[in-house]
Amino acid sequence: MKLNNISIRLIFMIITIHLLECSLPDVVEPAEWMMHVEFPLTDQKISIGSILSQKPISDLQYDSSGSGDTLLCVRSDSVEYTFEQQVGFVDSAEFSQQLGTFTLDRMKPVTVQLKITDNIEMWDKPALLLYNGVTLSHSEKNITIDGVSYIMFDESSPDLEITLFNQTAHCDLDDLVIAMLDHDDVLAVVHVPHITVKEKVTVKVPVAGKKIRSPFSLALSALIPGGTIVHESDQVSISISFNKMVVSEAEIEDIFVNYNTSIAGIIPIADSLKIDHLETDNVALELNVRSPARLKMKLSASFYNSQDREILQPEMNNFVRNVRNAPVDPSSYMFKGDTITALLDSNFCSLYLPIGAMQLFPGFDKRSSYSTIGCAFNFTIVHEGNRIRFNKKDHFSLKARFKNLPLKRIKAAFLKKLECSGTTAVNSGLSTTDENMIRLQNTLTFKTARLELDLDPGMIEGCSLDSIQVQAVMKTPEYISDSVVLTQTLTDITYASHHTAMMDFTSLFNRWPDTFTFDVKLLLPKGTGFKIDRMDKNYEILNTTLSMKPVLKWKVVVPLCWKIDETTCFELEKTEITLTEEQISAAKKIKNPSLKIMMNIFNQTNLSSRMYALGAVKGNIESLMGFPDSLKNSDYFSGESDHAFFSVTGKEGIVLAPRNNVSLNEVIFDAQTVKDILDDGHCVIRWFLFLNPASEDALKTTDYIMLKAGGMIDGIGNTDLLTKI
Repeated sequence: MKLNNISIRLIFMIITIHLLECSLPDVVEPAEWMMHVEFPLTDQKISIGSILSQKPISDLQYDSSGSGDTLLCVRSDSVEYTFEQQVGFVDSAEFSQQLGTFTLDRMKPVTVQLKITDNIEMWDKPALLLYNGVTLSHSEKNITIDGVSYIMFDESSPDLEITLFNQTAHCDLDDLVIAMLDHDDVLAVVHVPHITVKEKVTVKVPVAGKKIRSPFSLALSALIPGGTIVHESDQVSISISFNKMVVSEAEIEDIFVNYNTSIAGIIPIADSLKIDHLETDNVALELNVRSPARLKMKLSASFYNSQDREILQPEMNNFVRNVRNAPVDPSSYMFKGDTITALLDSNFCSLYLPIGAMQLFPGFDKRSSYSTIGCAFNFTIVHEGNRIRFNKKDHFSLKARFKNLPLKRIKAAFLKKLECSGTTAVNSGLSTTDENMIRLQNTLTFKTARLELDLDPGMIEGCSLDSIQVQAVMKTPEYISDSVVLTQTLTDITYASHHTAMMDFTSLFNRWPDTFTFDVKLLLPKGTGFKIDRMDKNYEILNTTLSMKPVLKWKVVVPLCWKIDETTCFELEKTEITLTEEQISAAKKIKNPSLKIMMNIFNQTNLSSRMYALGAVKGNIESLMGFPDSLKNSDYFSGESDHAFFSVTGKEGIVLAPRNNVSLNEVIFDAQTVKDILDDGHCVIRWFLFLNPASEDALKTTDYIMLKAGGMIDGIGNTDLLTKI
């Protein structure tokens, strides 16, 4: 609001033009006339930006939409966080059990024919009548068991069955004794008191814990009663059946072994998740199998639900449609793998099982905190005539691990708390060196200040979380005890969702701190559930890291809505008037000069305020510019103080009219003030806006004050004045 020097020159230009149009008499006396000249001082629209020479919060953007809403100071930024959770499989699951016993099967009986007459002198006769009884003794060695090197019968084995068949024509046998011999060891002894012609007798002999090698030998003894006719072709048939015998150790061909076994247990999946449902595609299982015996086996693998799970929840029904080979039941088999064949020997044999798609409802082991998949591996011998050697105490072992597990769907819960945090510092902009801002402190109370948080979860498509907890603490070093805390749980978190939280920190902001910080922590508490449902082929793999990168957008919002507790003032732009020496000399030629200032103030606010203005000439300008440190009250504007200032607005100032009204004011400077201005040729006018105590109010985006001020000079001019222009 500087006085334009051109305006003063304009005054004298108008006077000159007016005089040139007159015919001047040829007299010595100079001509005189009445002068009345008006000139503008200021015409300014004062918005909030000029009322507050510094914004209430530095570096913030004003919302200047012009809609009439409350004027806002806004600062915003964003912070990116990262949640990472390793969801890897346990390296492998190990299973081991003893081979156990085998049951012999499909073995032909070992049959030996012993002639009765081998120990009788027949004198080349086909038949002979024995007048006296004869003791029969016979030994048969090197009896071979086809396909067997040796057999150790288990303690649990049933008795060995030996069938005797008297194939003689007329010869009964008494006190028949048969012994099975393994070298010098007696394996079994059979005693039959009497066996008649053509009679078959089957006896059971305990052989548990005994061993037989191939070949072995038989010894037979019997009593032939006197009066018996013996024929050269008479013989006794001995048949030994090994089928259904239980074997603990043997070296034998596999075709005689009936063996199958199952290894059942659980495969730990992840130690970081409690998985409720799992659907995968193209699953592959790697098995390392070790057996002390060379067995060719059929292998089948089955996976099933946990036996102790609760009944399926309704929302899981969509996940269990089209399940192959299984009804929907928590304890049923959900999948059965393909059958494969492999030759297993004493070394580990690696097998690769391409299983295909699976839908499983894993169990959970509370002791180890693992999600688990139940499994059963069934091994059945393949008969191909291979020679095998085994011992029931040998261990059959298996290591199993998933080679890959492409994840299509998963419903799970985190087993441990996940969190990420960050700290942001903000310069409040309140406690500054700006004089107006210093004056506001302790006199102006903001109605509200808030921190707005907008969360973008940053998850992959198809993901969702039960909830995320937002914890925020707003604090300032000067007032630690006044920290403001926000804890809010955001629910139904999806990859496309956005969530907001708001913290009110008005009480802290009205402390007028230099700076404040807010600490934000994003928390996934233990037990937080999540789902992934990917219908495309971009599956996540469970043996990688599942991650999400939430972006938290923060915004500090301070509406310029306040309550004024004490009278305070703002300084507006000052006005400076500077005259040249020629202008000063010409102005002094004016007789009886008077200076009048007229002000017109249009108020488009709800502010209850007064306008004051003080002026000073060159010698007192420095003192005038010492305000507001020396400014205590409105007495300084009355012209009655000790300061050599002149008042532009009078002691009462100009009371701003209510909204949408105009305040008018007129001030006439006395002759001394005019003389002081002309003597120095320079003066400064400072304009002040006093805000009176008021209840809560808000500045709108459309609020402003229109200040118009103009000057008016009256006096008597003469022709001497023209020579100074």
